[in-house]
Amino acid sequence: MEPSSVPSVPSVPSVPCEVEVFRLTPRIDKYYATATYTRKTGTWSQKNERYFTTNPIRYVGKFVEGVTTGMGDGSSHYDIFENNGNTELVHYTYDGTTCFIELPEGFVNLFELGHVDNFAILS
Repeated sequence: MEPSSVPSVPSVPSVPCEVEVFRLTPRIDKYYATATYTRKTGTWSQKNERYFTTNPIRYVGKFVEGVTTGMGDGSSHYDIFENNGNTELVHYTYDGTTCFIELPEGFVNLFELGHVDNFAILS
């Protein structure tokens, strides 16, 4: 087939993958990935809020402890995780968009062995 007779392929717009994430308090010795949410459905008063993200999801490892500094509107919070011998910090956003996904033990091993760079590629 001559190059000029090859049919053109229409371009397909890239649609970001949306993953459900959770506003939760990490538990000691459990494994997590984190991202900030980009979309929320439901309402707090109806107790049916759900959170979704198209942002990259970062594996942070095993939860060690949470730290709060300051008071009131001047306070901040961050969580400390252990990731394959390295310390990972997750600083909570002021507007409350910080979310997590708790990961099962078998899934965690994919990250630790270097087989998965970004959770979003599995969605």
